[in-house]
Amino acid sequence: LEQLRLYDNDVTGTIPTQLGLLSSLEQLRLYDNDVTGTIPTQLGLLSSLEVLRFRLYFNNLDGTIPTQLEKISNLKELWLRDNNLDGTIPTQLGLLSSLEVLRFRLYFNNLDGTIPTQLEKISNLKELWLRDNNLDGTIPTQLGKLSNLKSLLLHDNNLIGTIPTQLGLLSSLEQLRLYRNNLDGTI
Repeated sequence: LEQLRLYDNDVTGTIPTQLGLLSSLEQLRLYDNDVTGTIPTQLGLLSSLEVLRFRLYFNNLDGTIPTQLEKISNLKELWLRDNNLDGTIPTQLGLLSSLEVLRFRLYFNNLDGTIPTQLEKISNLKELWLRDNNLDGTIPTQLGKLSNLKSLLLHDNNLIGTIPTQLGLLSSLEQLRLYRNNLDGTI
């Protein structure tokens, strides 16, 4: 099985851990359902996986983001928006070198802690959406190294400090949203 697309249904229950045994799986799309429970750590075994999308719209995944997702070396998209996830953003996500789109949105996500500086290692990253969470601390200066970044959405968090001048190095940046934080200093 190479693609499993069950989105826009009324699927309920938890994500089966046995999905981690589907070694040829390239796409897993379970959004727009009523899936509950945690994200199984076994999904880190999906070495062929290229697209992983979890969206709320009646999904209610909870718990933390498994650090084992770092093992999915071919992963190009990781959408964990619109759930009830909590805890910190794993620093191990910085090891996902093929990642192009990284989106975390609140809409019932409650991610906290700081933005991992290790995200600077995802050189192909085009979209970093960490908006609408409970993230705190300062905006890492290392984000200025993401030369392919087109969209950086950090609004509606609890970020403090000044806006790093290194963000001015993002020559591909088209969208920067930092509103509704606790930032200070000069522009």
